[in-house]
Amino acid sequence: TVSGLYAGELKNRSLIDYFNLDSADKKYKNVLGTIDYTGLITPVVNDRNKYGSEVLIINDPSEISGFANFINGLTVLEGRVFYILDSSPGGAIISPVGQTMTVDNESGEVASGVIIVNNSLRLRANVDYDDQISIDNLKEINSLVWIVRGDLIVESQVENLAGTFIILGNGSSCSGPTPADGCGRFISCVPTIAEPSCNRQLVVEGSVLAKRFELLRDYYEDEAPAELFINNGRLRANPPPGLIDFGQLLPRFLER
Repeated sequence: TVSGLYAGELKNRSLIDYFNLDSADKKYKNVLGTIDYTGLITPVVNDRNKYGSEVLIINDPSEISGFANFINGLTVLEGRVFYILDSSPGGAIISPVGQTMTVDNESGEVASGVIIVNNSLRLRANVDYDDQISIDNLKEINSLVWIVRGDLIVESQVENLAGTFIILGNGSSCSGPTPADGCGRFISCVPTIAEPSCNRQLVVEGSVLAKRFELLRDYYEDEAPAELFINNGRLRANPPPGLIDFGQLLPRFLER
């Protein structure tokens, strides 16, 4: 937990400060590890960053809105970094309603990758892993990391998300009853005109790291949670280039 008193916080537990941007080396750091934001997004040689990943910079509005089509058209992520530049006040929207963004894999290919959004991110459609092959190597396990420099906002019609979501925020404070927009929140439901209620269950296949969680779904059936987070270990098994050390430091959950 971050330091401070929040609803549900247990007394006398270890307190961990959230990732802070080091102005000297432009890296986000805390006791869990380091996120080299600048190193990930900066091409060095032949459109590749210092970790050897191809960096695709996406700043055209039509490309951003069609990003789900673009991902679905790829054979596999191949360790790429997708850097999305978007200055829209409400955040980047990369998938239209009803269009699932499917992350695929292929035998012998690297099935991990990173999507970096230099703004808040508003998700309007499902994101799923589509494991088409039997796994012969750890690099063939689908593993997608999202890094968001704002809030992650999930619309009410979304039921499934896949990936490790690292919500860094824009540096503003998330404390108090009215946190600043873009401060680093995970907002599990925003009603829309087409879907005005938040009564669907949200299943996140992966992990979410955020400064603040606003869990707003009111789904209830057979005592199942309204928001279900499944820590599947994909980031530890197949971290994208540049996030290997970070993936190894994430906590593990063991059944006793």
